[in-house]
Amino acid sequence: MSFLSLMAVTLPERAFLLKLFYESKGNAAAALREFRRLKNLRKGPLLPQALKRMIARFEKTGHLGVQPDRGRKSTRSNVIEDVATAIVDQSMDNVIGCSSAREVSRHLGVPYSTVWNVLRKVVHFFPYKIRHNPQLMANDREKRLTFALTFLARVEVDTSWPGKFYGVTKHISI
Repeated sequence: MSFLSLMAVTLPERAFLLKLFYESKGNAAAALREFRRLKNLRKGPLLPQALKRMIARFEKTGHLGVQPDRGRKSTRSNVIEDVATAIVDQSMDNVIGCSSAREVSRHLGVPYSTVWNVLRKVVHFFPYKIRHNPQLMANDREKRLTFALTFLARVEVDTSWPGKFYGVTKHISI
């Protein structure tokens, strides 16, 4: 004996119930009784009133499936394209190479939350994963060379020094 819950009436079973309803000349109780007999069920998947509502919905819409709710409005495709191009253009124009979601929202006249959702969910830009690498300037060469030579000299003397330098200083022994 199979068990059908109230919400788990599949589309073929709905179609079969619809057929039984019209064969019994619009008698919902008789259609459900016949459905239970054929499926070897003691209790039906739904009440006669629910079957009548399902039939009324079918006659109104022509569909047996569950109708979707209103749901949330999706973001228009032109807004998605505008946000993506604005972010890229803004990062190209900026000296540092970064962009601001708030500035894009002001520029396009789109809510900040929409820009943020488009960046995260559609374009897959995750601001917290973007790292800023400063541009190498001609006058920085001497400082960087000095740092690199000092670092290499220290590593040759003390092999555990890079671990201390990068913050791995605690050693736990049990």
